[in-house]
Amino acid sequence: TQTLAITPTLATYNGSVDNISVRSVGSAQPNFVGLDDAGTIFTETRGKASLYNTFSGLNSGIKNTVGTLNTGLGNNALAANTVGFSNTAVGAGALDANIIGQENVAVGDNALGSNISGVENVAVGSGALASSTTIHENTAIGFQSLYSATSNRNVAVGYKAGYGNTDGSSNVAVGYETLISSTGSSNVGVGSRALANINGNYGNNTAIGYQSGRYYATTTALTDQTNSIFLGSDTRALAATGVN
Repeated sequence: TQTLAITPTLATYNGSVDNISVRSVGSAQPNFVGLDDAGTIFTETRGKASLYNTFSGLNSGIKNTVGTLNTGLGNNALAANTVGFSNTAVGAGALDANIIGQENVAVGDNALGSNISGVENVAVGSGALASSTTIHENTAIGFQSLYSATSNRNVAVGYKAGYGNTDGSSNVAVGYETLISSTGSSNVGVGSRALANINGNYGNNTAIGYQSGRYYATTTALTDQTNSIFLGSDTRALAATGVN
C-alpha cells in the first residue's frame, strides 16, 4: 500500500482538488484522512460499497468486518462494531462498544456507549442509555435519560428521566427527572419529577402531573409505593406505604 500526499506550496492556498479516487484496502484502512494544521489526524472516512456502510470520524467503524447498513458519524462512533447491522450512531462515542447489536439508533455523545449486543434501542441525547450492554426495545430521549438502564422495554423522555432505573422494565417516564430513582417495573410518570423519589423495586404506579406521587404528608419523600394512582399537580400519598 502506498500513501498519496497532497501538499499546497503556498500557506495561503485556498482551492480544490478534483478527480481523485482512493481505493479501500480494508475496514481498518480509511478511504480518506483529514489532517489539522499541525498534521494531526482529526477525522477519517471509511466504508465498503458491498456492505453499504458509512463511517466518518476518527476510528469510526474501524473494526467492522461484515456488518452491513451501518452509519457512524463522529469520533469512535461504532468503533468496536464487527458484525452488527442496521445501526445508526451520530456523536462522539455513540455505540462505540457495539459489536453484534443491531437496529439501534444513538444520537449524542456516549449515547448507547456501552451497548454490546442490545437490539432495537433508540437513544437521543448525551449519555442516553449509556450503561446498557445487552438490553433491547428501549427508547430514551434527553440528557442521560435511562442512563443506568439494564432492562427492557422502557420509555423515557426528558432530562434524566428514568436515570436510576436498572432492573425495571416496561416503565414510562415523561418529564424532567421523572422516575429518576426508580428501579421497579410498570410505573408510569408524566410530569416534571413525577414519582421522583420512588426507589427499589416498587412498581405498578401511575402519576400524572407536576411532582405527582413525589411526596406523602407534607414534603416527606415517597419511596415505597405500589399499585397506586396519583392525578394532578403535587398529588401526595396518604401514607408512606400501601395503596393510594
